Amino acid sequence: MGHDTAFAMIPHKDKRYFGGEDAFAIDKKGDYVLLVVADGIGGWKSKYGYSAGKFTHALVSEINDFFLAGIQDPDTLVNEAIQNINIPGACTMILVVINKITNIAYTYQVGDADYMLVDSEGDIKSRGTPLFGAAKKPTYGALGLNAPLRIARKHMTLEIDIDQAVNNKLEIEKGDTLILASDGLWDNLFTHEILDGCIEGNDLNVESIRDILVGRITRKLYNDPPADPGYKEWDRMPTPYSKERQALDPDYPDSPKVDDTTFIIYQMS
Repeated sequence: MGHDTAFAMIPHKDKRYFGGEDAFAIDKKGDYVLLVVADGIGGWKSKYGYSAGKFTHALVSEINDFFLAGIQDPDTLVNEAIQNINIPGACTMILVVINKITNIAYTYQVGDADYMLVDSEGDIKSRGTPLFGAAKKPTYGALGLNAPLRIARKHMTLEIDIDQAVNNKLEIEKGDTLILASDGLWDNLFTHEILDGCIEGNDLNVESIRDILVGRITRKLYNDPPADPGYKEWDRMPTPYSKERQALDPDYPDSPKVDDTTFIIYQMS
């Protein structure tokens, strides 16, 4: 069986000059595949004066190095990698290690970086469990209103602080599509928009699914209005994020959550 991957990284428009605060890794070692998406906590720049992006990129790079050194256990990868990081910062993370022989995937998730496993018919087989410091279950799927759990090296002290991780075991079958993404994807595309992209690209390759989702997310983020009658050129499209905000404030307009958006598409063909 083939094990195909594609990725997209769309930095926040105001963070493009330094590459944004997300990081990702895709790698292979023997019978194993590593997939990681991490999302640097944006509030660090306004609170402490520096971006969490350096921490996030360094942590993902260390995880990749330990994987190539022969470690496949997700918890061990994170716990060993953060010991080598002496940069303050914080991130959310979704990490998956796939055994290509057994087709079993082991997931590690902290915060609202999430995954979705979709079968060849476009049905969800499994989805992650985002956890937050404030207990509020999203109604429309948006996660941006909450305080996600995170992995951190604390400001000033560099103390290691890893919030509760959620682990899962997935069986991946031929035709399945696995999506790992930072919250920029989940906050701006409704579930049906993501699933439709998988169905449209089902007989194509992972790059085709990636391109469909990139087209949809960039249209949401950067001001292309719907083609429906009644919309004006300055109107914005609804998103899970704006729907969550409207539940608190009915006058909140349809709009995106402009954010770094990084995702990986993995497909067993």
